[in-house]
Amino acid sequence: MSYRSDKRDEEVLGRGSLTVKKILTVENDRVDSLPTEEKLKVMKEIEEMGDWRGLYEDMYVTFLDDENADVRRMAVSAFWDFPDEKYIDQLIRVALTDPDERVRAECCSALGRYVYEGDVVEDLPRKDYEKVRNCLQDVVRDPEQDTNIRCRALESLSFASDDDVLELIEQAYEQDCPRWKSSAIFAMGRSHWDAFQPTILKALSAESRRLRIAAVCAAREAYLAEATPRLCQLAREADKEIRFLAIAALPFTRGEGAVDALEACSTDRDMDVVEAAEQALDEYFGLEEEQLSEADAVDVRLGTTSDIPILDSSRIEEQLMRSEAAAEEEERAKERATGEEEGEAGEEDEEEGKEAEGEAEGEAEGEAEGDAEEGGEKKPAGKARKRGKGRGGVVADDEEDLDADDDPGADV
Repeated sequence: MSYRSDKRDEEVLGRGSLTVKKILTVENDRVDSLPTEEKLKVMKEIEEMGDWRGLYEDMYVTFLDDENADVRRMAVSAFWDFPDEKYIDQLIRVALTDPDERVRAECCSALGRYVYEGDVVEDLPRKDYEKVRNCLQDVVRDPEQDTNIRCRALESLSFASDDDVLELIEQAYEQDCPRWKSSAIFAMGRSHWDAFQPTILKALSAESRRLRIAAVCAAREAYLAEATPRLCQLAREADKEIRFLAIAALPFTRGEGAVDALEACSTDRDMDVVEAAEQALDEYFGLEEEQLSEADAVDVRLGTTSDIPILDSSRIEEQLMRSEAAAEEEERAKERATGEEEGEAGEEDEEEGKEAEGEAEGEAEGEAEGDAEEGGEKKPAGKARKRGKGRGGVVADDEEDLDADDDPGADV
């Protein structure tokens, strides 16, 4: 067993002694026999309760080969929490060969934790780090791969801020594709490369909602103090998704006005905003108490000395997709409601039109009959109806003297 595996066992024992499992599962040798719905329910409850997924490591390993794609996708995402090198070959196999594109994309995101461990923390054997890095680079450069998979691989690679990776980020940003651009902006934040800071700051005010979200997350990842004034504005944004992300970013950018903005949010009428602001304030002062040096600044997110996590890009993408789907559904609902109102209004107008036409025809026939009786003859009712219809449904007294050429409603 490697030194790193020994450390992992110590971590599991340590966390296990301090943390009681909030979700009880069946024994791991029987967990595979659970119905698909139960497997998904268990994993969802673990995430919702905030349990450390490493406590259920064996279960997630079992689910990696499940027949259901949703089960595999949720399982592979959990490896972000326990990046042990013994799983690298298995995860690379999933990233390259799983039949479901969403599973492969999720796996590329999970492999980003290994890049972080190997490049930033330098706590992963070099050969294992190179294996993961080469896999992700091949995925990014493979035009046959789905765009979402390639973007996730780029986001994971961006922890390694060497020239090759920085060039890939720049190339992605130049693409005329919102998905590539948003991934590139997020990757810029992870890279901690100063030359990317102006691009991140500019994207905070982009018209594209996707780019603004990516920029908020990038500012947090980069500890970009210059982004704080704009984040303070976004913390009051009507768009709740962006608002919550901005609030969560302020403890990391830590620029002037961050605490004031968070304290203002903590008195908001929306209790969800209050809760998010209070948590952010706890994180702000928790980071302050760590008294970290610049060299330690990135590592604080691991949870070894703090419970503040690294941003998992797959979670951001899921959040974004859910909010976009909700917005689209809301727009469709509005269109349906508008269509129904217009349909009802049209039916009412049609009914009123029929009633008005009937009344006009009756009046026209009555007047035509009266004129015929006075003149000793009966005029054809058809002509009177046409004239009445052409002149708004009522035949005026002086219209009887009009020639056929002058009356647009008369027969020629």
